[in-house]
Amino acid sequence: MASPLLLELAGTALTQLLCFWLPSSVYLATPRLFPAFARRHKTQPSQAEPTASELQHCAKVVLQNQLLGLSLQTLVHVVHSTLLGAAPYAAGPQPSPLGLVRDIALCIPLCECLFYGMHSLLHRPALYRRIHKIHHSFTAPVALAAQYAHPLEHVLTCFVPIMVPPLLVRASVWSMWTFVGTVGFESATLHSGFKVGLLAERHDRHHEVGVRGGYGTFAFLDWVFGTEMRSVEAAGKGRTEGDETGYRD
Repeated sequence: MASPLLLELAGTALTQLLCFWLPSSVYLATPRLFPAFARRHKTQPSQAEPTASELQHCAKVVLQNQLLGLSLQTLVHVVHSTLLGAAPYAAGPQPSPLGLVRDIALCIPLCECLFYGMHSLLHRPALYRRIHKIHHSFTAPVALAAQYAHPLEHVLTCFVPIMVPPLLVRASVWSMWTFVGTVGFESATLHSGFKVGLLAERHDRHHEVGVRGGYGTFAFLDWVFGTEMRSVEAAGKGRTEGDETGYRD
């Protein structure tokens, strides 16, 4: 029988495959299979699609980042089990639908707070130029680019906001997998480049315009802290690369 660690890692990897790689592949294939449909629904229809070599490089970086995430997940599991005598995510049978909903409902605001804090930090000039600019090299994002990032950024904005909330609420491993899958699908959709909802169009604008602001997945924390994106017209005035007002790649 497989160990709890191997089951946890295998479930996480399978969830990434089904909920991130599969929908990303569908989003990427759509412009090639249905070009007219894609042009009508793309947020930036005038932008050229990434080349095959660019996509291969993107996929390589994403795979490396996900392997890094699995390595960190292994470390967390071993340390947590050694120090506390239990796996980080509660083992056992699949939780009831109500228990699953409770776990996800608790994880979402924790994830958003962590992501907003890390993302806003990475938009500080020094960190942006050295780390976050890699992710923003896709000014017209595609789904797979959701996890195209510097390894440190992947840890700060993907691993920590996604893996820590289920640990904090003592969620079951089933809830953790569900949350990983939910966020994986959401991030692929937000970076898809298609008009599939206000949140996707909002994040696409964050890439396209290259301005500071719009750090949260949702608009609430940006509204609270006054970091919502400005209009395209306002963003284009008086901006220089790496200054305090915004960025363009």
